[in-house]
Amino acid sequence: LVNSLRDAVMNLPMKEKAVVMIRDGIYSDRDGEKKPTYKEIGRCIGMTGEGVRCIRNKAISKLRENKKLVDLVL
Repeated sequence: LVNSLRDAVMNLPMKEKAVVMIRDGIYSDRDGEKKPTYKEIGRCIGMTGEGVRCIRNKAISKLRENKKLVDLVL
């Protein structure tokens, strides 16, 4: 499941991929660490926090609609 999720994230457009990877720690071992805020991420990639939130929501929607991931979860 983890490998399938990583593959799905890698197929997202670049900004969506970057936001999901930074916000949700797909490729990190941040156990117990606080997630970066949308505003913090926005500063890193030159966007507003609201813009980052919108991009993340769009990416998460795409991942929820991904047939391969849905089949694995069910």
